[in-house]
Formats: sequence, C-alpha cells, structure tokens
Amino acid sequence: MSLLDQLVEENKFLKKENKNLRKIIESQSKVIESQNRKIEELSKKVEELTEKLNTNSRNSSKSPSSDPYRSKKKKNLKPKKKGPKFGHKGFFRKLFSKKKVSSHKDVFPKKCPKCGKKEFHSIKIEKRQVTELPEITPEVSQYNIHTCECKNCKEKIKAEIPQKAKLLFGPRLMSFISLVTGEMTISKRKLKRLLEYFNIPISLGSIVNVQKLAGKILKNSHEKILEHIRKQKSVHSDETPWKTLNKKEWLWVASTKDSVAFKIAKFRNQEVFNKLFKGYKGILNSDRCPTYNAHKGKRQSCLAHIFRDFTKISERTNSEGIIGKRLKEELDCVFKSWNHFKEKLITRKELQCILEVRNIPAIKALLFIGSLLKNTKTGRTCANLLKNFSFLWTFIYEEGVEPTNNLAERDLRPAVIWRKLSFGTQSEEGKKYVEKILSIIGTMKKQEKNVFDYLTKCFRAHIRASPIPNPL
Repeated sequence: MSLLDQLVEENKFLKKENKNLRKIIESQSKVIESQNRKIEELSKKVEELTEKLNTNSRNSSKSPSSDPYRSKKKKNLKPKKKGPKFGHKGFFRKLFSKKKVSSHKDVFPKKCPKCGKKEFHSIKIEKRQVTELPEITPEVSQYNIHTCECKNCKEKIKAEIPQKAKLLFGPRLMSFISLVTGEMTISKRKLKRLLEYFNIPISLGSIVNVQKLAGKILKNSHEKILEHIRKQKSVHSDETPWKTLNKKEWLWVASTKDSVAFKIAKFRNQEVFNKLFKGYKGILNSDRCPTYNAHKGKRQSCLAHIFRDFTKISERTNSEGIIGKRLKEELDCVFKSWNHFKEKLITRKELQCILEVRNIPAIKALLFIGSLLKNTKTGRTCANLLKNFSFLWTFIYEEGVEPTNNLAERDLRPAVIWRKLSFGTQSEEGKKYVEKILSIIGTMKKQEKNVFDYLTKCFRAHIRASPIPNPL
C-alpha cells in the first residue's frame, strides 16, 4: 500500500471518529442542558422553601405567636431604676361620694405624746376609705303558680306565669353571665364554679340558654351599631378565621373610633362584604385582600402590611433584595414623617410636600423597576401595588385617616383570644351571641360606658316588653 492510500484510509477513520465524537458531544450537551434546567428549577424551589421557612410576623401577616423561634430582646447591661419613669402620671384612687359610703368613723388621737392630756380640737382631716366586698347572698323570689277550680263551672284554670318567673334568672345575674363569658373569656365550667361560690347553683345548659337569650335581645343594638358605622367618614375593616362545629368560617370586623361591629360569615368574599357594609361609600381602611375591591369609595391600604411585604422582598437575592431594601428605607421615612405630623412638629401641608417630592416618586419608581421582573413574586407584588398605588396615600389628604389598619386589628384581638380558648362556636345561636356581645362590649369600651349597666337595662327591658335602649 502506497503512502497516499494510507493517508486516505487514515482520513476516513478520522472522519468516522469525528462523527462519533460529535454525536457524543451533542448527547452530552443535551444532558448538561437538561441538568442545568433541573438545577434552576431545584434552586428556585430551594429559594421558595427557604422563604417559606423564614416567613414570620416581621415579613408577613402571620401573628407573632406563630413564630417558631422568637428572638429574645437583648438585655440592657445597665440596670433600670425601679419605680415610675420621669413624666409618668401617677394613678390615685378616687374617693367615693358621701352617698356611696356606708359608714363613717372618726378617729382621734388617744393622748398627747408631749403632755399626756386627752383634750383636742380638729385642725385637719385625712380621709381613708376601705373598700370591702359584701357578703353575697342571692335574692330569690318565689312565684307560687296556682291552679284553681272555678266554683261555678268546676273548670280547672292555671294562673299565667309572669315573664320574670319564665326566665328563672334576674336581669343582673343574666348580664353578669353575659359579661363574664363575653369580655372575660371565662369558660362555662369556670363560670359555673364561680357562681357556686356565691351560692347560686346553675347548670351549663342554663348558661347556654342565657347566652342564646342575650343574642336575641342584642340583635337591634347590633344593627344600630352597624348603621352608625356605615354613616362614618372612615371605617377600618379586617377579618380572621373562625370555627363553627370545626368548620372554617370568617369573623369580620368593622371599626371606628367610637364603635365596633362583628359578623361571622361562612365566606371571605365580596358578597359578604357587600352585606356587611351595604353600599358604604366612605373611606375604607383595610389590607390588600381582593375582597375589598368591591368597595366603591376611597380606600387606604395598610402600610404596615406593605412594609412587611417589602421586608420579605429585601430578604431575597440579587436585584430583588436591593429593590426591597430601598423600598423599606423609603417607607420607613414615610412613617417617620407621619409621626412628626402626629407630634405636631410639621403641618399637614408640610407632610404632603415632603412625601410628594421625596418619598412617593421614589417608591413609585422602585415599584416600576420591580414590576419589570416578570414571572417572579417580587414582580407580581410590585405590579399589584402599582395598579392600586393611589390607595397607599389617602391618609395624607384626608383628616382622620390612619396609614395603618391597627384599629381593626386591635379590635379583633379579644375575638382571637376567645377563639384560641374556646376553639370557636358549636351552634348558630353561639355565633349570634359572639357577634352581638363582642360588638356591645367593644363599643361600650370605646365610649367609656358601663357594659354591665347597659346589659342589665337590656334584660330588664326584655322582661318588661319595652324597647331595648340604644347602645350609642
């Protein structure tokens, strides 16, 4: 074989090897591409799971009690001085009026420590009142219901039972039961035990019956509170999960500075919102739940919720984290300016000028940049906030509007504690009682009225078949 033939053969062999190697490279490159895709998918899942794992009350709407590892506050090395701080207004027990004092005792010195004589004339009187709980003995009224026979026709007739005798308990006792179970969140069994200390035997079923009656009696009062709320310029609203017979429902709240109303519903949708607010067109302060999009008037989105959203974005990697940190800084400046306004360090016009020139344009620009990150959580959040951007700044221009929804969240707190202690309600009557009693107690507290007195008047009015007093 000549040299030329050898070169031709080698060339053919090298071409075959080249083809084989190209096929191997192509197959390997496909494997690498698929592996890269899987790595990207898995890294995204890791980021999502890490984000879920790091979700807490600081960067989401979760309650602080749900935080798995709550960081303890660093102890101050310098010991704090005991007692009231500088500027603290002391609390002094007010003296009862002369009408409420049951007995008076004058105390004089026994003898003069200098000369030993016992003749004195008073120059100054120090009043000290000792308050004691009286011995509690229940007032029991017995009604003897007679069945009589007519002397003329021998017909047997039973006397009509008075309304007081039908209920078996007096108005003060029923209002005490309603108040203790409604405001103090004491269980029925503990209340039964407490009343036994007062020599009042009662069954758990009787306590439930009193609650059912309270739910019926307070129906009109609840409606009046709702009507009053619907007439206000600004209303705060929120909702929290509730359980009835272990089925998930929702407890809604509508709050103003002088009143609060609760409503338990099966759903958390716009239909329930419309039934609760019935065409309300004032300013609604709420979170960004889509349910509140049914509102036709002005809105104020809770900036505290949005600050937590920005915190979550700031904890992400790359450009998302940078955008989140800048958004947090700008919103923090907004809160500082609002606090200066509340402390009367700046006027409303100055507040508007500061935010319109400095913070609002910066936040809008950052949200626009964030919205460009499509197919990401950050992009969706930023796009949603841009869509409803005007809802963030109503508090700047409207008197009496707050930048947060803290009012509704504070009013919801007693209901959340009740839910955690009792695991919800076990009947429709129980739901009605919770709605009514929480609304009455919350409204009376805000108006600094005596809840016990009002509940007693309501039960008395029911017994006498007279109108229930207005709670407002």
